[in-house]
Amino acid sequence: MKVLSFGSLNLDFRYEVEHILRPGETLASKSLELHFGGKGFNQSVALSRAGAKVWHVGKVGKDGKDMVSFLKENGVCTDMIEVDEEAMTGQALIQVDEATGENCILLTAGTNGMIDKNFIHQAAVRFEKGDCAVFQNEISNVEYAIEYCKKQGLKIAFNPSPMSEELAKSDVFRYVDYLFVNETEGTQLSGKEEPEAICRTLAERWPGCCIILTLGTRGAMAYDQGQMITQKSYPCKAVDTTGAGDTFSGYFLAAVLRGENNEKALELASKASSLAVRKAGAAEAVPMLQEVLNFQE
Repeated sequence: MKVLSFGSLNLDFRYEVEHILRPGETLASKSLELHFGGKGFNQSVALSRAGAKVWHVGKVGKDGKDMVSFLKENGVCTDMIEVDEEAMTGQALIQVDEATGENCILLTAGTNGMIDKNFIHQAAVRFEKGDCAVFQNEISNVEYAIEYCKKQGLKIAFNPSPMSEELAKSDVFRYVDYLFVNETEGTQLSGKEEPEAICRTLAERWPGCCIILTLGTRGAMAYDQGQMITQKSYPCKAVDTTGAGDTFSGYFLAAVLRGENNEKALELASKASSLAVRKAGAAEAVPMLQEVLNFQE
């Protein structure tokens, strides 16, 4: 099975700070690092390192050519990434709390906002019924792309981040086979706050969709065809939580697409995200499959 990753490609400017800035505050950063990122970029790397055969679909400016090289080096097929010499690659300004590893992120779309319908058609036509298309909400025309790919017979995996009021009200979720949400996103979509209630409400609304809910230090759960599976977290001192969710979704998907059950997929995804937060950066911190298989508490 092939994986088509429609995804954002960002240059991440990572600032390590004493604390996340408050409104009106000016603070000197402890350090500044440039990393490659974007939820789509991170997910493609995670899928590939987890053993999936993945093609990335997206656009960069001339300032993003090194990102394409990085994907190639990590086994991602890049012939469907377009380079626009006149445009600016998407960017993310990331503040990382030096004590907790927690972050806040400000996005600029750049070339991620230039994904048009024709570009979507050209990519989807190269894939077959039963292949999987992976999405997040950092590119333009994402709702159209999801519906189009579903109608072409592809399975759909969606992490609706960053969530918007408009997206929360959309009916695009009826096309989704694997829905990845955190508690905040789950509450926005379901109106519920208790984890099991979030999962059951979303599953009732979109029958046939596997709901995967991440709970931070409290682990994760998956609800599929009436079966609820819970997974503990693997606590550690976090250096940087950027990309942890993308690592989780990439590893979960790679596992289920190669035939693992949801229980095993949750375990591998939780171990992978625990390893990822122990390093700085997003895609660079995604562990290799063998590292995850060798993981011990």
